[in-house]
Amino acid sequence: MHLLVLLALTAASNANPFLRKFATPRNVRSIIMHENAAWLATSGGIARFDRDGHKLKLYTDFSRFQDLNMTAAAKEGDEAIWFGSHEGNLIRLDLKHEAFKTYNALHAANWSINTMHLFGDHILIGSPMGLAVFSIPKRVVVSNVTQFAGFNDPRVIRIRSWDDHLAVLTPSGIASIKIQNISNTNFADPTLWNTIDTTGMLDISRTNDSTIVGINHIARTIDGRRYTFGLDDNWLRENGTGVYQFSDRHGVAPVNCITKFKNDVYLIGTEGEHFWEWDRSTNMMLKHTINGPTTSNINDIDIGPDGTLWFIGRNAQEGLGSFDGEQWSTFRHNEPADFGYFIGTRRNSDNRVTAARNRDVFLSTISHGIKWYDFSNSQWVTFIDPQTSAPLQTPNNPLESMTAGNLNNWWTLITGVCQDSNGFIWTVNLSARKGHILHVSNSKMTLWRSFNAQDDNIVDKGITDKINTGPVEAVSRNDTNFVYMGFVEPGGLTIVSYSGNPLNDSIKVRPTSRRTSISMIAVEDSNTVWVSGIDGVFRIRNHNPNVMDQIDTLPTGRNYQAMAVLSKPNHLEKMSLANFTQLFSGLQDRRDRPRAIKQLAEYAYHTELLLGYDGDLHLCKPVNKTAFDLLDQCTWATNEIKAEVEESLRDSLINLTNNGQLGESIRSIGVENDPRFVWIGTSE
Repeated sequence: MHLLVLLALTAASNANPFLRKFATPRNVRSIIMHENAAWLATSGGIARFDRDGHKLKLYTDFSRFQDLNMTAAAKEGDEAIWFGSHEGNLIRLDLKHEAFKTYNALHAANWSINTMHLFGDHILIGSPMGLAVFSIPKRVVVSNVTQFAGFNDPRVIRIRSWDDHLAVLTPSGIASIKIQNISNTNFADPTLWNTIDTTGMLDISRTNDSTIVGINHIARTIDGRRYTFGLDDNWLRENGTGVYQFSDRHGVAPVNCITKFKNDVYLIGTEGEHFWEWDRSTNMMLKHTINGPTTSNINDIDIGPDGTLWFIGRNAQEGLGSFDGEQWSTFRHNEPADFGYFIGTRRNSDNRVTAARNRDVFLSTISHGIKWYDFSNSQWVTFIDPQTSAPLQTPNNPLESMTAGNLNNWWTLITGVCQDSNGFIWTVNLSARKGHILHVSNSKMTLWRSFNAQDDNIVDKGITDKINTGPVEAVSRNDTNFVYMGFVEPGGLTIVSYSGNPLNDSIKVRPTSRRTSISMIAVEDSNTVWVSGIDGVFRIRNHNPNVMDQIDTLPTGRNYQAMAVLSKPNHLEKMSLANFTQLFSGLQDRRDRPRAIKQLAEYAYHTELLLGYDGDLHLCKPVNKTAFDLLDQCTWATNEIKAEVEESLRDSLINLTNNGQLGESIRSIGVENDPRFVWIGTSE
């Protein structure tokens, strides 16, 4: 299941941007003991669990590790612990100073890491690509094996060594080699390996006569006791006897690893958001939760101005959580009944979360209204509909996720919940064909405007203005305090905007010829708004619906339900014709024209759009059509020049993922202050 995705784009977002899954620390793959602490390799980083005090600390610095999906670990004496990642990075933990350093040992070769084994001053690394030998003194890979004699499948499942013998388990069987001097051993020489077919084995063992055999379970011997797991995936067995079955709310959790913690107490790592502390003397089990999301169904995400990520699950058991860059945490209200009140049910699961500038968190659900957690008073506040005096209800058919992000302290928020720069909170309440715009100040919600589709005319009546349009389907704002609201009506799409004092400002209607639904409104700057719907993606310039550009490269019939704008300063909109002519005079010279077109492209491609469609993510680089408008005004611009410029400057679309790699549906995209990083919430 995909929880969150962290996308790292190159500065220019070239043709090879790379995508990394940001897995939360749910699955414990390996546990290494050192003195009074257990170090855990998890699917979302590295964790330390102290023997005294039972304190858990997470290390989830993406910039430091470059990949958080830890798949294996090995201990280098009392000096260090090495962690291996899914993308082939090796992370060395200096135990004395508790400092980390990352080595891209196998990342460049696209070797992911399955297992690790210390042999002298080398680390033997098992990968789907084969076996790699990493020299600790040299900090480089010194040898590798991509094919074992007689085996078709090079994947390394397990590595074991006894004295001077090394055994490697693959899906095809066991390959063993005798090593006298590892530095001088040519591992790639097939004649040095002995192989035996043991298809289907899970681990390697050795009998009393030193014969190496494959076994159909995973085995560990601790204090003379043999612990096995893997036969049933969820049972840990001591000397062949069933000891305990591990389970969490998702069902039975497969066992990954076991290690001695203290005295007769063992730590057991499993799949799921827990690891277990087992007291063998009493057979008592203590479950520890790794402070990550307790759900594989993240419904929505938002990034607060302090950089904290807030996420919300699909039901009351999955809850609200946050990630501050170091720690994952989940939030529960003290009263379960009240908790269930503001979190929707699985059947009605379109929950939304919004982080305001003052750190308060707003939640909206499809059936239980809108809740606001006031951190200053540490209490939940229920929004009351001023017309009915009942809890404010969210729409029966809420729109899909909108972009949530923080760029120069403006917000593009979710499902009609928006905080403007004056501190007002705006939300949308739909009832039949009515769309009510409400705002909150000093914990009180009042009706600002009501839009009624039954009226034929636009009448300015202050707080009760009505227009001939359908329900509000999207809301967004920009850094100049314009709030945009999108409507659908039989005659087309209508964009309403306001600025200044929201109670006194008049409504400005922006009708268009587009007739279908709006999924999102994303604000680029004070002059530009992007709208997505089933007709495609459009750019409205200068608040003028007659200056509306459609992205031509997008497939027809796609309703992009998640969208984020990544933009650089737009210098074309305010550029005079004289400056345009001076900057791009080279267009008039056939020999200099390619250089001038390349220079113009730097201005014309100032915006990039991230678009979510089903389970795939697309990067769109639309051309700012203002470049063509200015060129049309140049008296020296011949038809030949215009044709060559238009041929060179085209909207482009890059598929960052294919075939639903990110799950069933992308529901939200949140942009960090550093636009190279965005968070993606999916339906899985």
